[in-house]
Amino acid sequence: MNQDFRAKSTLGVALSGAVLLTPFTINHVEQGRMLLAAGTGIIVVALAVLAWRGSQNRYNALVTFGALTPAMLFFLGVSLYEQGVIGALWCFPAILAFYFTLPERLAWTSNAGLYAVAVPCSRRRSNRPWSSRGAQGSP
Repeated sequence: MNQDFRAKSTLGVALSGAVLLTPFTINHVEQGRMLLAAGTGIIVVALAVLAWRGSQNRYNALVTFGALTPAMLFFLGVSLYEQGVIGALWCFPAILAFYFTLPERLAWTSNAGLYAVAVPCSRRRSNRPWSSRGAQGSP
């Protein structure tokens, strides 16, 4: 894919994400949820760095992968552990960020990591086995 497009796409996602996540970071600090504040804070910093690089029309897939994926997986794991189902709602924006900022294969790798974090954390929070959840409907 065209590097210019990828740099512009990363710039847009990074700016949007940094602006939208900053209030969550502040809220987590005010609520005393320091681990979640650290997770969102790390993501905001990573997005700010990616936005700065994108504004200079510079893009490196490995830098983006290394900055974004570990930070998001850490945050999602903490969020799922501390907030349960509410934390699972962050998976969709993470997937979108992966696919709009990374080449396809690296996005697949990031999604595999997300799956490896989300499923076990979600399963720990569930009181029933997965097979019975579908058979019995909503809790």
